[in-house]
Formats: sequence, C-alpha cells, structure tokens
Amino acid sequence: MPFNQKLKALRKDAGLSQKQLAMMLKVALSTVAMWETANREPNIATLKKIAEFFNVSIEVLLNDDVSIYDRTEVYKVDEKGKPVAHALYDEEILDLRHMLHTRPEMKMLFSVSKSASKEDIQRAVAIIEALKNSES
Repeated sequence: MPFNQKLKALRKDAGLSQKQLAMMLKVALSTVAMWETANREPNIATLKKIAEFFNVSIEVLLNDDVSIYDRTEVYKVDEKGKPVAHALYDEEILDLRHMLHTRPEMKMLFSVSKSASKEDIQRAVAIIEALKNSES
C-alpha cells in the first residue's frame, strides 16, 4: 500500500478528519489532502512527525510492502481530537480491523450494527450461523 493510502487509513483509524490531522501536524488542510491524493509528499521532518504521531516507523509509512496492520500499537485520540495514550491491540482485533478495510461487506455489516440493539445483533449472528451451517 502506498504512502497516501496508508496515511488516509491511519487518519481514519484514529477517527480524525483531514482538518484535525492538519492542525495536529501544524500544516495546511490542503497539504494533508494533497498527501492523501498522492499529489505531494511530506519532507523528512514532517514524515518523522507523522510517524511519531501514529506510532509507526518511517519504514512502515514509505515501504509499500509493509502493512500498517503489522504493528501492535495504534495511536488514539479522544473525542476532541487530543492525543491520548497508546492502546495495545491483540491479533484478533488487528485481524478484524484488516477485514473492515479489505472486505466491503464486513464494513457494511459493522456500520449497520452500530445502531442496532443487543437483541438485533444476537438475531443477526444466529441468522449468519444458520446460513453457515446450511452450506456445510
């Protein structure tokens, strides 16, 4: 995955808008937008800031063969966009996050379930399990 896509994924994972990220990195909103559309690349000093902010190495940001999901720490921000402590994620959560980014149907399922009640989710799980069992 190229830098521009990694930056966008990291920003969205942290729940930040382009404007919030621009403010935190002390750059213009248009600069972040150009990074994410691959129309511009950050200089080395800014690249260091981005890597520190998202708790990844510069290698992760620049190497197309290294996934942002290979790491075990994810940078978090509070609801106001202020940095908070890093949260450790186990492999299962990293796998789920990867699925959400790579499988549109999983993203849709999680998006719909955000506003669902506990009972609705339990019914949906039962339906999915029944479908899975009927295919066997």
